[in-house]
Amino acid sequence: MLAEQQTIQNKNHHTPADIDFVLRQIINKKVKQEKVKYDELAKFIANDVALRFSRIHHLVEQGILSQQAFDKLVEKNTPSRAYIGKYALGQSICIRYTNSIAMALGVNYTVEAYDAAQDTLRELELHGRI
Repeated sequence: MLAEQQTIQNKNHHTPADIDFVLRQIINKKVKQEKVKYDELAKFIANDVALRFSRIHHLVEQGILSQQAFDKLVEKNTPSRAYIGKYALGQSICIRYTNSIAMALGVNYTVEAYDAAQDTLRELELHGRI
């Protein structure tokens, strides 16, 4: 009964499987239908990340962060072209990269704490395997 209840509750919340499914559909549509190259998509996402971080560049100017630390933060949140390609093909990537892709593509989501086993079931369900 408790496991059943957990499954029902998870269907009402977004798990990594849900956001991965949506983002992969969007990426694949852009690449296959809109003929956007992965390099272009990577540049678009990198520019979006840079723009978002430019809003807090004052932390460098105020001496709170060094320029090197700031640049590392931007890098830590910017997926490479290779990562984006692997992600589109089904490989998991870090949540920071997933978030950067979602923000750049205008996909608003919230991932809550989740049970990894239930998330696996959700992923199989989303792909029509169960």
